Amino acid sequence: MRIGLVLQPLSEQSLRLAVQIGATDVVAGMPEGDFDELIRLKSRVEDAGLSLSVLEGLLGIDEVVLGNEGRDARIEAFQEGLRKMGAAGVPTLCYNFMVWRPGIGVVRTSYTTRERGGSWVSSFDADLLAEAPDIPGAT
Repeated sequence: MRIGLVLQPLSEQSLRLAVQIGATDVVAGMPEGDFDELIRLKSRVEDAGLSLSVLEGLLGIDEVVLGNEGRDARIEAFQEGLRKMGAAGVPTLCYNFMVWRPGIGVVRTSYTTRERGGSWVSSFDADLLAEAPDIPGAT
């Protein structure tokens, strides 16, 4: 079994803690910048004895989701990010094909849903959105 953790912030302390609790993998945000920055991130994780196996937040894709101007450029940038991941040997991308808003993140209708083992999770129920306000820019 492999156990991956999202480490925020990704620091020497959080990497050390991940190893101490038995994690094998790290989930990290895609670093902005060039390929070398991704390689530095991967090396930093591997130097701690872990694998960088998942990247998330490749880039904002609101224009793609909404079909707005700039969509094609965002698709090209997304494809370039995937190529960088492949070249760096990072096998998994986690992304949300939905509108993301600063300070809100992705739309949820509850932050108090119970799940496995009694854990609290966020959730989404489309039926609850009937009276919700429109999201600016979502046409």
